[in-house]
Amino acid sequence: MSCTGKSREKWLAGAAVLICGLVTHGYILTNKISYHDDSVNYFGVGTTFESGRWALGLIQKFLTKIDFFNYSSSWWNGLLSILLVAVCAMILSELFQIKHTGYAVLVGVLLISFPAMTSLFAYMFTAPYYMFAVLLMISAVYMTVKYSYGFLPAIIMMGFSMGIYQTYFGVATTLFVLILVSDAETRNFIENIKEAFKYLLTLLGGILCYFLGNTICIRNFHVTLLDYQGINDMADVTVKSLIGSVKNAYIGFLQPILGEFCGISNQKAVRILYLAVYLMVGVLVLRRLCKRGMELWNRIYFFVLCCLIPLSISIIYVMAVSDKTVIHTLMIYPYVFGLIYPIVLLEKENLKGKFWKGISVFYCTVAILLSIYYIRLDNIAYLKANYQQETATAYYTEVISQIKSTEKYNSNLPVLFYGAAGSMDDSIPILWRFDDIQLQGYSNNMHDFISYYAGKEFLELHCGYTYQEPENRETIIASENFQKMPCYPCDGSIKIIDGVVVVKWSNFEVR
Repeated sequence: MSCTGKSREKWLAGAAVLICGLVTHGYILTNKISYHDDSVNYFGVGTTFESGRWALGLIQKFLTKIDFFNYSSSWWNGLLSILLVAVCAMILSELFQIKHTGYAVLVGVLLISFPAMTSLFAYMFTAPYYMFAVLLMISAVYMTVKYSYGFLPAIIMMGFSMGIYQTYFGVATTLFVLILVSDAETRNFIENIKEAFKYLLTLLGGILCYFLGNTICIRNFHVTLLDYQGINDMADVTVKSLIGSVKNAYIGFLQPILGEFCGISNQKAVRILYLAVYLMVGVLVLRRLCKRGMELWNRIYFFVLCCLIPLSISIIYVMAVSDKTVIHTLMIYPYVFGLIYPIVLLEKENLKGKFWKGISVFYCTVAILLSIYYIRLDNIAYLKANYQQETATAYYTEVISQIKSTEKYNSNLPVLFYGAAGSMDDSIPILWRFDDIQLQGYSNNMHDFISYYAGKEFLELHCGYTYQEPENRETIIASENFQKMPCYPCDGSIKIIDGVVVVKWSNFEVR
C-alpha cells in the first residue's frame, strides 16, 4: 500500500486533534481531579510488572534513573497525551491516504473525543505512557505497510506497546484488517494472501515479543503476577474458551447499537447513529463485493476479511480469557476505528455520482453528531468528577474537624477508620442526573465515591490531613467499647479507644 497521503490533510488531522482536544478535555487539563488510582499514584505510573505491564515498568525505572520522576500533572500529562494523539492522526491520514479536508478533520476529532480518552484522563498519572503505546501500535502498522522489512521493528514495537497496556493490541488488529479490505482490489489473490500472512505473522510476532519480555522481567525482577482482570490467565487459552471468546467479540461489536456499552451508547439516539455507521459500512462493502471484474477468489477473500472486521475491533474479548475480566471504557479505544472506517472506504469510491456524494454527506453528518455528543459527554463526565471530588473534600474536612475536636485528641495519635465510609449517612447528596455517566473512572455514585475512592491518600492530597494506622487494630475492633459505638454520623461514632482515634463508618468491614 502506497502511503502518499497529502501533507495538507495530514496537518489538518493533527490540528483538529489539538483544537478539539482543548474543547473536549480543557476542563481536566486546567483542573486537578484526583481520586482512587490517581491519588495512590500521584507520583508513580501505577502497577507495572505485577500486571504484565513490563514495558511500563522499564520506562519507570529508566525515568527514575535519570531523576525524571513522574507527577500526575493535569496540564503536562494531558497536553502531552493530546500531542501524541495528534501524531497518531497524522500517521493515520497518510496510512489511509486521506485526500479530503473534511475526512481528515473528522479523523482527528473522533480520535480525541472518543470517550476512551476521557477514561484515560481519569488516570492522568499514566495517560501519556498509554497514548505512547497507541502511537507505537499505529507506527508499527505504518512500518509494516510502508516498508518491505518494516515488520521486523514493528514486532518489537507491538510487543513493547502491549507491555505498556495490553488492550491496545486491538488497534493493530483493526488497522491491519481495514488496510487489507481497502487494498483487496489492488492485488491479485496470491499477492493478497501473502500480504495477509505478513500482517498475521507480524501480529503473532508482537504477541510473542510481549510474552518474552514479560517472562524475562518476571524472572529478572522476581515478580508474581497479580490476580487482576485475569492477567495471570492470559496464556491459558483452550479451544473451548477461544470459541466462546470469539462469540463474545462479535456480540461485543454489536453492543453500541444493542444497548448501553461501557458508557458510550447510553442514549437511543447514539445507538441509532452507530447503527447508521454500521449500515453505511455494510452498503459500501456490499458495493465493493458486487463489483464487476473482481476475480472469484479475491471476492471470497474480500468477504472473509469483512467478516473479520468486528472481531479485529473487539479483539479484547478474545484476549480476556478469564471470567474475572471486566471490559470497560478504557479498554475499547479500537472501537473508534469502526467509526473512522467509512472514511477509508469512501476514499476508495468514485464520488462523482449523486448517490455516493449523498452517502459521503450522510456519513459526515452522523460523524459530526457523534463527535458533538461525545464532546458534551466528556465534559459532563469531568463535571461529575469535579463535583464528587469537591463534595468528598468537604465531607472529609468536616470529619477531620470532628476528629480534632475529640476530647484528649493530639496529632500523634493513630487513627482507625472502620467500615464503608458514609454508608450510614443519609445526608450525602445524590444527584441522579449524573447516573447517566457510566464511563470508566466516572461511573460511581456519591456514596461509592466517599466509601471507596476517597482513601488515606485522598485525605492527604485534598484535605491536608495525614495519619498513622494503629498496630493494635484487631484488638480495638474486638473490644467492647468499639462494639457499642454507633455508626457515623451519630454522636459517639468518633472516640478515642486505647490511645487510638476510632471512626466507625459501619458495622461491616470493607474488603
